Amino acid sequence: LFLGARGSGQPQGGSADDGGTGLGKQVYAVSQRLARQLPGRAVSTQAVTYPSQGVELLVTNPNAYFMSLELGAQSVQATLRARAAACPQERIVLAGYSQGAMVAHRALQDLDRAGDPQARQILARTDGTVLISDGDRRRRDRVTDYGTAGRSQGVGYALRPESGARGTKLPAGMKDRIHSICLDFDVVCDYQPDAHLFCLFQ
Repeated sequence: LFLGARGSGQPQGGSADDGGTGLGKQVYAVSQRLARQLPGRAVSTQAVTYPSQGVELLVTNPNAYFMSLELGAQSVQATLRARAAACPQERIVLAGYSQGAMVAHRALQDLDRAGDPQARQILARTDGTVLISDGDRRRRDRVTDYGTAGRSQGVGYALRPESGARGTKLPAGMKDRIHSICLDFDVVCDYQPDAHLFCLFQ
């Protein structure tokens, strides 16, 4: 199972950029590359159903933005639990971009916190997670980091407690299976308020 969460403002119904999948351009590219790297394997691709509010709401209505991603995290959990019941041996890859990366991040944290047998099995069968521009990014988490961003943190921690950021690390033992990509001055994963307030309204 490839379960992908599109970024802020990207349409649930898909577009030409993502082949109509609803994954968003960036997550769609990850899904296509994965399929190429697994010849002969059956990969079921599914988009997370959630509002994916536009990033401008970080300034105009942050509560709506963060509620959107909470709904996404709940949707990921519900989907993974339903799939676990139907296909208990299925391997899992999660991916998310921007708000969608926060959705995947929080879903992993919530499954880890739940700690029930099904949640533990889901985490054990999650072979990879790709977090592109993760707004819940922070230093010394259990991830493999890529990109040019330094010691900054994502918007989820910059605007805590409004954001609902969990404040816990990602599940133990998953560092080599969680890949986080962030570039300097990214408005979501490398949040720098003075610079980004200007950029959002240009």
